[in-house]
Amino acid sequence: MLDVAVLLTGKDGPSLLFSPQKGATANEARKMESGFKNIIRVLEQQHKRSWSRKKLRAGGGVSLGLMLLSKVSIIRSKDFLCKQLRLTDAIQYTDLVITAEGKYDRQSELDKATGIVLRQANRCKKKVFFIAGLIDPEYRMKSHYDMTIIELRQYFDSAAASLKQYKRGLHRGVETIILNLSIKR
Repeated sequence: MLDVAVLLTGKDGPSLLFSPQKGATANEARKMESGFKNIIRVLEQQHKRSWSRKKLRAGGGVSLGLMLLSKVSIIRSKDFLCKQLRLTDAIQYTDLVITAEGKYDRQSELDKATGIVLRQANRCKKKVFFIAGLIDPEYRMKSHYDMTIIELRQYFDSAAASLKQYKRGLHRGVETIILNLSIKR
């Protein structure tokens, strides 16, 4: 199961889109992009197939590697969550939904699990508590039917402190949910 459908290279490819979130500098991301383009070019020549313009999902090209090694079936995360796990059915029978993302940014809406859960909860008109370690200030969340956003970064003086003390942040986030629920009763 793979989540995001992206091209293997380009501004929305794994190197440039995802590696900065994992800690790569812009220069390192550009070097990875250049190297990955070279690997793809060599593979395309050897296998006489083109993958450059095919959306093979995220994972830094892992899906392409698996396809070259053996016969694999790739299922989209949305299909897995909604059809096989019956996420929408599960959400319909809940009072509220709690979901989380380490860092919420533009890639969070690209069929990653959190985005799928948020969309399904919205369709079912369910109250959502969304916990994020950090929400990218350049990317504000789309409005949701009934959502409380808890950014763990708010509990600390710096992003570094929130990472180092993530357990304390999660504990405070859960306390916020409990307080919110007890006030509404």
